Amino acid sequence: MRNLSIDWLKFFLAICVIFLHLDIFRTRIPELGFILCNGLFRTAVPIFLIITGYYFVNVNNIQQLKTWIARIGVLYLIWMLIYSPIWLKSSSNILFTVVTGYHHLWYLVSSIFAGIILFVCRNLSFPKLFISAVSLFIIGSTIQFIGKLHILNHNVDLIFNELSSYRNFLFLCFPFLTIGFLINKFNVEKYFKPQFYLIILSILLLIFESYLYFKYVDSNEGFDFLFSLIATCPLIFLYVKNLKIQGSSKNIATIATGIYLVHPYIIELSQYLTRQEVGYHFGQAGVLCLTALTTALLVLLNKKIKFLL
Repeated sequence: MRNLSIDWLKFFLAICVIFLHLDIFRTRIPELGFILCNGLFRTAVPIFLIITGYYFVNVNNIQQLKTWIARIGVLYLIWMLIYSPIWLKSSSNILFTVVTGYHHLWYLVSSIFAGIILFVCRNLSFPKLFISAVSLFIIGSTIQFIGKLHILNHNVDLIFNELSSYRNFLFLCFPFLTIGFLINKFNVEKYFKPQFYLIILSILLLIFESYLYFKYVDSNEGFDFLFSLIATCPLIFLYVKNLKIQGSSKNIATIATGIYLVHPYIIELSQYLTRQEVGYHFGQAGVLCLTALTTALLVLLNKKIKFLL
């Protein structure tokens, strides 16, 4: 038996990522859309990383690390190939795209680099690893924040606003991967079980920070980093992890992975057909339905091609 609470959390987060990339409500209710897409939905990737880090504690030697890297690496290469008709056409620097990952696939390749660093540092004490993780996250958040203010000279401002300058393996993936690793290694969930009111307070803090960005920083740009994510995401993970939903199937987790991997293709397809004016207009509901159908087919295909999801 396995605890399905984390699987259901991954499923919910995958749906959040779809809504984020659809930029839901931004045209109809800009303030709400911003708070969702640059606030609540931004918890998805950090929590995914915490989950990955939680199970990374089982990587104890070089051979296990190689197996872990190979598993993610093959997944990354397969999906980079699947998306190649899109990024080969749009990329101005193909090598850079291959190294950093197309669109949402940056998560996979950055997780590999972050995992290598964590493996090297895994025997450090809890305080050293925790302080390192939080410090790197704050550095990344600060780079993004200063960049969005556009107060630096033009050349430096361009660097600070380059997505890969802060949303990368060092400033985002390593911190949250490490937090998940520490939670498991030091049995944090056994000694600290956050109450529901604490989850609500942390989410309200996240919403408030997002609202401040909308009101006083820049309402037209996206924010991958919010300072409060470093508290909100671990709290949500710990709360859900302590919920006991028993089951034996891994299908929910596999479906969540499929949704995350395939949904940009569906969005791209819907946009392409709409631009062609051939009578197709998917809409957000259509994207969700087609993503669900495609994911179901991928889950079936994955039984034959094990590294597809």
